[in-house]
Amino acid sequence: PKFEAMALSLHEANPGHHMQHSYSMKANLPEFRRDPMLSFYNVPNWFPFYSAYQEGWGLYSEYLGEEMGLYEDEYELMGRYSYDILRASRLVVDTGLHYYGWSRERAIEYLQNYTALAAGSAANEIDRYITWPGQACAYKIGEIKLRQLREKAEKELGDKFNIRDYHLHVLENGAMPMRVLETLIDNWIQGVKDQPSPTTITPGPGINGTPVWRATGHVVIMWLLMSVVVEIILLMKSVIYRRKLQDQYLVSIRRTMMSKVYKTY
Repeated sequence: PKFEAMALSLHEANPGHHMQHSYSMKANLPEFRRDPMLSFYNVPNWFPFYSAYQEGWGLYSEYLGEEMGLYEDEYELMGRYSYDILRASRLVVDTGLHYYGWSRERAIEYLQNYTALAAGSAANEIDRYITWPGQACAYKIGEIKLRQLREKAEKELGDKFNIRDYHLHVLENGAMPMRVLETLIDNWIQGVKDQPSPTTITPGPGINGTPVWRATGHVVIMWLLMSVVVEIILLMKSVIYRRKLQDQYLVSIRRTMMSKVYKTY
């Protein structure tokens, strides 16, 4: 629905997955950690895909949109809360299906009762949860952890807390288990405490004296659309790279088979 467009853009573009993956790709990380798409879809799988970190940041970005005042009317806020309710409901149905033995029909009925999903969409969601145990829980679990870590940093650092620094430390090392991220943030908090004075960042002049993050809705939407285009381009490059790897793998297999045939005859 149109009223969910802003929440979807924040989740998938900026400050969501597009910015998240941009930090991962430019970080000083080995290739199998730098490109999460390659890591997840490559055969054989190279490294775990940390869904709580990945999708938790996406859902946290939807929350940031509300904090920054980007939802311009009650309909866009409805889209934000509609998404949030769905992610919370996933905690229930995923656990119900894979621990409490819920039937597919009961899980579909639950989503229809407590979310804005139509019957067909609810069925598709449940089929996804059935075939991908635990992944549906990652969104809300990851977001809750990110907000808890932020609240912890705000409480312990007081005036020394800088939201930009917090987000930088969350993103700059790529995807990781949430326990590892918590250790990283704890170390950052301790490091800031040990500093003699806080590092302050003076915001730029913005647009006509208004901070950039309060720019008009049209500017924000254009920015988000451009980010989506860039994300699509990066995804296409990733697909092309994977195909090249597959082609190289097939060529090596063919050469091996041909060499065996020659040796046989």
